[in-house]
Amino acid sequence: RVTLRAISRTVDVSQLAPDVILALGESLFAYIDEISAASAQGYALEQSERAGEHQRRRGELLEMILRGETESGVTRAAMALGWTLPEVVVVATLPPSRLEGVRAALGPEVLVAERGTEVAVVMPFGNSAARTKELNRALRGRLAIIGPPRPWQQAAESLHLAVSAGAHGLGD
Repeated sequence: RVTLRAISRTVDVSQLAPDVILALGESLFAYIDEISAASAQGYALEQSERAGEHQRRRGELLEMILRGETESGVTRAAMALGWTLPEVVVVATLPPSRLEGVRAALGPEVLVAERGTEVAVVMPFGNSAARTKELNRALRGRLAIIGPPRPWQQAAESLHLAVSAGAHGLGD
């Protein structure tokens, strides 16, 4: 509308044939539609990249926890993500083919990352029967192996015990 008004101020539209004015209007609207579509596509791409970056950083935090990095480093990384570092966690493993829907089933406080031939999941654990039931329900049928609850500083031990249980056929 603004562009059309600016054109009408600089060009004597009374001298133009109606079909020329219509063609000009259609061209302007088509151009504006293209700009809008490109803007929406750019916005969607940026959001996708942000989501991917956020997930990558969550995966890095998971790795930091499993490597047993310093408390200050893990705390700083968790704070940067807005992730509350729980006192106790449970680590589970499952095949990548069974990952779909795990994040949604367990909620946003769960860290998930592919690690070679397995997926590691670090979950806050409040030592409650309800949380155990929720974990079992969310991971049932996914060939998941859940390690025992441990302070987050000992998450690697929970992972090791889960992997050992899987190697002995004690999983899902």
